[in-house]
Amino acid sequence: METSEFSFRGHDIRSIAGSKFYVGTWGSLGSREKAVLREVDFSYVDCGDVVFSAFHPLGGLGIDLPRHAQFRDCWFVEANLRGATFKGALMEWTQEPPEETGHWEEMQEREPVWAQEYYSPFHLADLAGTSFEDVAFRNADFRDAESLDKCKFAGATGLEDCMFDSEEDKERVLRLAREPAG
Repeated sequence: METSEFSFRGHDIRSIAGSKFYVGTWGSLGSREKAVLREVDFSYVDCGDVVFSAFHPLGGLGIDLPRHAQFRDCWFVEANLRGATFKGALMEWTQEPPEETGHWEEMQEREPVWAQEYYSPFHLADLAGTSFEDVAFRNADFRDAESLDKCKFAGATGLEDCMFDSEEDKERVLRLAREPAG
């Protein structure tokens, strides 16, 4: 399956809960042999228990081989990702996230207001129970994601360069990534 430049919400699709993109097979002629999604917007969609990727079948060989599940420049703003699985996928964004998500704007005779200029790919997404085990990340931004502390990151790579709300969050995720995947 290869899809690009698609918005679920833009097509009035509010839920894909329980769907399967890549179930971990390879070498067959089925549509689920791989999943390559580019610029797919899952924002505001119920993606609960979706299997984006079940695992990386060639991951145990100890060499860097292409991932059968690839998610490039995908967005999950305010999506429900509770229980979703991205095991063994490649998740990358072309652009590095900006250092700041906005700025304080001075208002005449009022308190300054925050002007948001950038929303992270996981902005206000519910990540409780989401598995990012063995995922290869590049330019990921987890700022403003909800329930990041309830995700699985065992074996994930590329997290050193990802953006987080705090150094504590980053250290916790890096610690989880050093654990063996289950």
